[in-house]
Amino acid sequence: MVNTGVMSISAVLKQAGHGCDILVDSLERDFIEAVIKSKPDVIGISCTTGLHLWAKQTARRIKKRMNVPIVVGGPHPTFYPGTIDDSSIDMICIGEGEYSMLELAQNIDRGDEITNIRNLWVRDSRGQIHKNHLRPLIQDLDALPFVDRKLYHKYRPLRAYDHSPLIVTGRGCPYSCSFCFNRTLRDIYSETGGRYVRRRSSMNVINEIRRIQATYDVRRIIFMDDTFILDHEWVLSFLEAYTQLVALPFSCLVRADLINEPIVKALRNAGCFFVRMGIESGNELLRNQVLNKRITTQQIKNAAQLIKKYGIKLSTNSILGIPGETMDTALQTLHMNLDIRPDFAWCALMQPYPKTELANYAIAHGFLKSDFSFDDLDHSYFFSTPMVFQDKTAVTNLQKFFSICVALPFLLPAVRCLVKLRANAMFDLLFKLCYAYGTFMTREIDFEDYIRLGVHAESSFRRGKG
Repeated sequence: MVNTGVMSISAVLKQAGHGCDILVDSLERDFIEAVIKSKPDVIGISCTTGLHLWAKQTARRIKKRMNVPIVVGGPHPTFYPGTIDDSSIDMICIGEGEYSMLELAQNIDRGDEITNIRNLWVRDSRGQIHKNHLRPLIQDLDALPFVDRKLYHKYRPLRAYDHSPLIVTGRGCPYSCSFCFNRTLRDIYSETGGRYVRRRSSMNVINEIRRIQATYDVRRIIFMDDTFILDHEWVLSFLEAYTQLVALPFSCLVRADLINEPIVKALRNAGCFFVRMGIESGNELLRNQVLNKRITTQQIKNAAQLIKKYGIKLSTNSILGIPGETMDTALQTLHMNLDIRPDFAWCALMQPYPKTELANYAIAHGFLKSDFSFDDLDHSYFFSTPMVFQDKTAVTNLQKFFSICVALPFLLPAVRCLVKLRANAMFDLLFKLCYAYGTFMTREIDFEDYIRLGVHAESSFRRGKG
């Protein structure tokens, strides 16, 4: 998937007259040679937890061949700034990177000092690390240029996003789900002032979409906000303008306790064909006390019923392997999905990401081994989990069969037997096939585009690269 954060940084740099390019490891024949050939003045690596080992290895490979400053940004160094302890990494960027990277580029161009740039931790020539303060969050998102969608265009598989562009209408989330980064990020930024939850104006979003339409053959829009319907007043106003000025099919993420009939009706009338909604767990204790989701079972059922009433396709998000999980609670999650019958039931395994409340809880209560390290995390939350809990093999296997069980409930008795077997490659293959089919059916992506993206995703999975 393309990275909208990286595209935003590129847009800011190019607006100021700087050159910017991207190289995707899994799509390059010889990645290091491609880096050398590009002759960069500074190299940025975007890094999520699970890919942090790849980021460090990549920095080392580059440093062996060329002496160019390397800055690592993204979620992992933001929450785990110890990333800079690796000697191949010269800088890390904490939090929003647009204006920090712009200042870095400007200072390098002018030959000015780079050790005092806010949001950056910088290692100087003596090995001393300068830990600079955060700059406030960007309050006026409309002031940012539209993201640089041409950045990935040299890669044919990623041109599929020309037809289904990813749009982000805001930043920040007010909720405190224990498995999510938002609460920790709010805490990190608590001393800088300003609003954590910010939204672009309706017309700013509309103008971006219309510009994309003028350039590409756009067939549908994918809104990527954590909760697209967070502000009812904003979303109703936006959908009215969207219907008049854009009128393209779109998908979005919703939260069950924010769903009501006027919202669902407005979504459908504006062209919404598909929504994703988090269930997380069918067990209310795990969902609300461990995950701090604060959504009741009845709210989930009511929301699903309304969404289906208006003919919008529904995908549910569930997680297995939550601290305290057993086979019984995992089956409760499966049966909740069976009750509401989504068009696709997406299911992941719990990954305790650094500095989240859930990771701290899991360590304190023995749901992670005493020698647990973030290096133990898989690059994907689909295939393994470091969590320690009852019936782990059976629950992990159930996650592989989850989607097919919801689609074909008559298979459940057979699956109850199969999950008792040892995990194996066939279970993983079945999961991939079911996931691919469900995603294709619910997102209405063109088959040719889907195959291209699928080949890229499989390459990334196998090589552990983003």
